[in-house]
Amino acid sequence: RPSGIPGGDENVEYGSHDAMWENNIADDYSGGFSVQPEFRSASGVNNRYYGNITYGEYSGWYTQARGNSIDVMTRDTYLENFVAINVNPYPAVYLRDAKNTRCVNCTIIGGSSSGVATDQQRGYSGDGAPTTYLTNVLAVNNGDTGFSITGQAAWAITYSHAYNNGTNYSPYDSHVTNSISIDPQLGACRVFIPDSSPMKHAGKNGADIGANILYAYENGTLTNKPLWN
Repeated sequence: RPSGIPGGDENVEYGSHDAMWENNIADDYSGGFSVQPEFRSASGVNNRYYGNITYGEYSGWYTQARGNSIDVMTRDTYLENFVAINVNPYPAVYLRDAKNTRCVNCTIIGGSSSGVATDQQRGYSGDGAPTTYLTNVLAVNNGDTGFSITGQAAWAITYSHAYNNGTNYSPYDSHVTNSISIDPQLGACRVFIPDSSPMKHAGKNGADIGANILYAYENGTLTNKPLWN
């Protein structure tokens, strides 16, 4: 690991496929969650993350292609109710040459770089046509950009919210729809949206904008079992 960076390499996952990660907290590692295909077909495909938290990491959720074909791209990743807090120095959710990544009801707070960032690497670019879709995502108080999108064949940011970032959206164009920019009034809350927040019921189909990590997931289904006292 780089000198001065706490923890190990990646906390959760590396080259898995068809995996499900539920109710985890990654704290003070070099990387919280990561998928990097291991130079073979389907090694980074169809991974799902439910109700996970990353705090104080070098990177929060990171992926990159490992060659120049679709077989070595991270594909069909789904994140739901994901929280990243105080990630430094890389973007909290950093998608490099990933195809069909979907982040739904995610909260990203207080990173030194961008909340969500996409780009293409030099040398390794998969099939050259990555895609990203963000719904009900909240990016607040990030030092660089709330949402930074480059190099995508297709992308959309819908019913999402960026507030008090260095730049809220880059770019801000027709790919960004039904989005607002006001103080989310989270107070001391970080892992759920309080009832008094204007993000409550402001998302797609009346859902909240941002993550709620209050109850446990089991086999991809949200239960009524509380996670906290």
